[in-house]
Amino acid sequence: MKTSTLAIASLTPSACIAGIGHSWSFDGSPTGGMQDVTFGFDVSRAAHRRGYYFANQFKFQNVDSHIGGTKWRGTLRNARTGQSVVICEYVLPAGAGGIRNSQVGFLEYFLANGNSNFKCSDQFKTEVSYYYPTSNTAGAGTGKIPRPYEYGSCKGEQDFATTAGSNYWTINSGF
Repeated sequence: MKTSTLAIASLTPSACIAGIGHSWSFDGSPTGGMQDVTFGFDVSRAAHRRGYYFANQFKFQNVDSHIGGTKWRGTLRNARTGQSVVICEYVLPAGAGGIRNSQVGFLEYFLANGNSNFKCSDQFKTEVSYYYPTSNTAGAGTGKIPRPYEYGSCKGEQDFATTAGSNYWTINSGF
């Protein structure tokens, strides 16, 4: 199994026609927020072509806008090879807290967005596994993901299926 681990991903789902979402959370709530979170993905059976993206969002405590303060880094690491690459770095305002203990993730067929000729059946078959998030922050506890769900105008029309594992959900979608 090829597994890529996304240490931190800051992607925002667009107003989407074809989407699959999930929530994620930790059972603990460390004072000041978490100092790290790891999101595991298995994309070894995903369609390796342009059209889908897979993401988990996160949010910091006490952050509204202005830049300055604490620096954070997002790293993508291939768990099989150990190879890593920095995918983002940013600075938060002074007084920003750590990462909140819950947010959402999604799978999106982005070729549908803004495409007036799109049909739900245009989505090609893909598969991704979202592993429960983990953190090394004391007090974060155990991460979990409830059953993923469909949203958008293709809800019920994208050949969506889920399979639960011991610490992950596998999603199949498309035709």
